[in-house]
Amino acid sequence: MSGTPAPLSLEGLSDQERFIALKLNEEISRRNRCELVSRTFHRALDEVERFYELSIRALSALIKVGRLDEAFYDADKFCRNVLDIFSDELEFDNCSIMVKTPDGKALRVVAGKGRGDRYAAAGSHWKTGNVIKIGEGVAGAAAKDGTHIFVPDISKDYRFKSLDMHVEVASLLSVPIRTDKEIIGVINFSHPVA
Repeated sequence: MSGTPAPLSLEGLSDQERFIALKLNEEISRRNRCELVSRTFHRALDEVERFYELSIRALSALIKVGRLDEAFYDADKFCRNVLDIFSDELEFDNCSIMVKTPDGKALRVVAGKGRGDRYAAAGSHWKTGNVIKIGEGVAGAAAKDGTHIFVPDISKDYRFKSLDMHVEVASLLSVPIRTDKEIIGVINFSHPVA
């Protein structure tokens, strides 16, 4: 540790000096341990603070989503508005919402947003043809199983299926969207670095 005193040398000391040096070495060692524990504690507090800050931002986003009034009028517009809210409140690189097709056998991308607006830069064609079967890929598996799936490195997960989204994906979190009765879609958060 930089700035940490080194133990005192005992060479050439009388018995009384050696006793004092040993006590000083014990105190130096105790101080070093306390400094290490203090740094670890402060790092943990910083992580807890970041977690609570993110939790508050997520809760704020969910409250704003709950206030959207076009929920049952235009699902695609609703999903785009949800992503706008998430984009304003949360930090993510890419996010997309997929909803079940009318026959319930697949998921269709209805909205996408990315840092630097990569989805928008891709033009409006990004959502045509981007359909994945329920159970297929990470998002399809999340929809089928009803549980979130986090993949820290998609190159090491056989379930990942690339869609023509014009965004880089290295890590992925897929979370099912559900009503009281069923899973209606999936929201995906991805990052270009694993």
